[in-house]
Amino acid sequence: MERYFLVLSIDDIPAGISILKNTCNEKKISTFTLEEKYKNAGLASYLMSHSLKLLGKNDVSITVNEDVLDELYPFLTKKGFVVDKKVFGEYWKNKNEYHFLKLK
Repeated sequence: MERYFLVLSIDDIPAGISILKNTCNEKKISTFTLEEKYKNAGLASYLMSHSLKLLGKNDVSITVNEDVLDELYPFLTKKGFVVDKKVFGEYWKNKNEYHFLKLK
């Protein structure tokens, strides 16, 4: 199994991270986060672009907890992701996880 850790830094300070899982069966963004003060500056798009480039751009999945769904939904749909399914209690007790899939 291949894992990639992409760290986006500004002036040698970590601003964002993307952890990728790349196997023959799964291409997944396991973690995708950006420090609050760097949001809305185009850096998330930059980090996502490089993440998708490493994973091959198609059939990539990402799972989003309901607590951050409102924040990430517009960004992910703009990048071509669609909600594939919703699973209750998958990673966190009493929380929904939304599975997004990028087909193209």
